[in-house]
Amino acid sequence: MMREKIGMRDLQRIERIGEEWMQESQLGLKEIRSCLQEDWKGQDALLFYKKIRELEFHMEQTAAKLKQLE
Repeated sequence: MMREKIGMRDLQRIERIGEEWMQESQLGLKEIRSCLQEDWKGQDALLFYKKIRELEFHMEQTAAKLKQLE
């Protein structure tokens, strides 16, 4: 049903975008976890904040890409 409506090419693009997002977000989450496991110092807190912002930005970009496919 859904596959027929959006087409296989679009479905493959959606899957690829989803896979890219998962890989990048997993890397970001690993870095965030390593920050949390270390002592909280000024630089660690800043790195943690930057990683959170990067993940949010990437999620927004992914959502925009998926919206374009609609």
